[in-house]
Amino acid sequence: MEILDKITLKGLLIAQKHGLVELPEKKAIPFCEEIIEDFIRCQIEDLFEFQTLEQFINTENLFSRAALYTYGKAAEFALSHCVGEPLERIGYNFDDFMNSTISANIPVTILDQISQYSKQILEMYHEMYSQTRVSQELLIKEGISFHDCLFKILSEVFFIGKKVVLSLEIDQNENIDFTNNAIDIKYDYDTYEEIYKDTIDA
Repeated sequence: MEILDKITLKGLLIAQKHGLVELPEKKAIPFCEEIIEDFIRCQIEDLFEFQTLEQFINTENLFSRAALYTYGKAAEFALSHCVGEPLERIGYNFDDFMNSTISANIPVTILDQISQYSKQILEMYHEMYSQTRVSQELLIKEGISFHDCLFKILSEVFFIGKKVVLSLEIDQNENIDFTNNAIDIKYDYDTYEEIYKDTIDA
């Protein structure tokens, strides 16, 4: 079995163990593959730049934050469709990522419901990440990169986050401001305060 398939299987097994795969979706929404892929790729590129420039070596810890953040953005994406304001893009915010912020846009009543699965999402993430601990030679043999592995992991997390929200009863009259998704707030090495250097390995 190829590495990417093993990552997918590990994630689904953990999600299934916690009943996340079986959650009934009350609303069908379009997949919007390009929007989702753009968000995940933007996030991965920015985090690798941050890691490289700051010379952090704990990729697993760094991307565990990305997993929680991605889970929240997936929930936000699904919620936007539920209230009739589908996102044209998914904005990325470096500060929110570093603080593992699930979402600043989700109303508290909904946020409480999706936050109860945070531990399960982290368990999913760590099990999937464990499949990336192979030699570079094996990755080359399979024609994939470490970036590909992380993309697969975050894609699986996104899928579950979307599914969780679609299983909830959502008031379609909920007033939610999605305007902060219009732009990305990326990490900037030249101007950024070094406030995260002591937290990356925490």
